[in-house]
Amino acid sequence: MKQSKALRGFQGAIKSEGTLVGYVDTWNITANQSVVETSTLGNRCKEYLDTSFDWSGSLSGSFAPADESQKSFIDNVVSGKTNGAFEFIFMLSSTTAYRGYAYITSINNTVAHADKVTVSFNFQGTGELEYGTVAENGTFTKDGE
Repeated sequence: MKQSKALRGFQGAIKSEGTLVGYVDTWNITANQSVVETSTLGNRCKEYLDTSFDWSGSLSGSFAPADESQKSFIDNVVSGKTNGAFEFIFMLSSTTAYRGYAYITSINNTVAHADKVTVSFNFQGTGELEYGTVAENGTFTKDGE
C-alpha cells in the first residue's frame, strides 16, 4: 500500500491465546504506509520511498456479562493484566477476512436502557494484516498458503 486506506466491515471475532472470546458487530481499520523523502539536491520535484506499514482501528460488539470467558477477558483488559497482543479476525464476506494481532489501547462499555451491553475497543496492530479465507469451523487460511 502506498497510502492510508480505511477498511470497514461487519462481523468478526476476538481470540485470546487461541480461544474464541467474543464476536464483533462492526469494525474499522486504517492502514498506513509511511514514506521517507529521497529527493536529490537541485531537483524541484520531491521523491519518496515507502518504508514501514502499520494499521490500527476500532471495533464494537455485544458483551454478555454472564459469559465467563468474556467477563474474564474484559476484566484483564481493564486491569492491564493482558499478556501480549490478541488475535482479531475481521470478516469481509462469509468466507473472506483479514486477520491480525493487535494490542487493545482503550475500551468502552455502554449499557442501553434495554440492558444490552455493548463494548468497543481501539487497537494498534502489530505485524502483518493478513488477507485470506475462513472455513465454517472458523479456521483462517492466509492467501497463498
